[in-house]
Amino acid sequence: MTNKTADLGSLIAIVGPTASGKTELALQIAGENRGEIICADSRTVYRGLDIGTAKPTKEEQARVPHHLLDLLEPNQPYSAAQFKTDAMAAISDIHTWRGLPLLVGGTGLYINAVLYDYHFPAGASNELRQQLERLPLKDLVARLRLADPERATEIDLRNPRRIIRAIETAGLPRIAPKTLPRNVLIIGLNPGMAELERHIAARTRRMLTGGLIEEVQGLLRRFDPVIAPLHTIGYGETIAHLHEEITAAELESQIILHTRQLAKRQMTWFKRNPDIVWVANVREAKDLVMSFMAQLPKAV
Repeated sequence: MTNKTADLGSLIAIVGPTASGKTELALQIAGENRGEIICADSRTVYRGLDIGTAKPTKEEQARVPHHLLDLLEPNQPYSAAQFKTDAMAAISDIHTWRGLPLLVGGTGLYINAVLYDYHFPAGASNELRQQLERLPLKDLVARLRLADPERATEIDLRNPRRIIRAIETAGLPRIAPKTLPRNVLIIGLNPGMAELERHIAARTRRMLTGGLIEEVQGLLRRFDPVIAPLHTIGYGETIAHLHEEITAAELESQIILHTRQLAKRQMTWFKRNPDIVWVANVREAKDLVMSFMAQLPKAV
């Protein structure tokens, strides 16, 4: 079996932890290079999850074309395998009119699925999936730790959907490493933990003052709170607040804490990839992009 990947054409991926500034960096790079943004986020694919996911605003979407936002209702399933299919179609479309695709997000599996041509095992039986979905979170975590303790250290154990998928694929062969395709640049944006913590705190306050509680109330009028997207950071804590399980002050502090923990897990994931070129700010990223663009085939 070859370890080469399919030719993606010219492409820039922008990765990094949540709240690191990926969206604004992508907007600037896209605006200067005929770029279009493909959002690689497992939650912004859902309609109605806007404030709590820090989804690009309507104004930001008007500045630069965005792909793979608002594809589904929150109670509809979506997977990394489906994301790969959708992203590859978007990349092809963007190249058709000689644009530059920018794959942007913090969901590492989605990014790698595209860049390294991941092939996913077939899903588990519906019967097993239904059995797992009925289990409480603590039982799912215990089952995963028994079946695949290594995987249990790598994923968000607050996310039932990911735990279920990990249980379903426990024991299957891991995906072999592949080489990065030519004409692809992966930029990792890492402003440093101190700066990142400031960004997280400020963004959390903006979410809360910008209508996060009202957004969650609207979702709860339409969907069962057990669905996986409503266990996302920001949503699960807000539901607990609405149920009077935590105070308003605890709501803010818990979202900040859990977001910081997510950022650390994301950095652990991305730091394993030697193909990522890390930068600390927009200026460093733009210098890197300028050099990269100068080396691309003239047809791009």
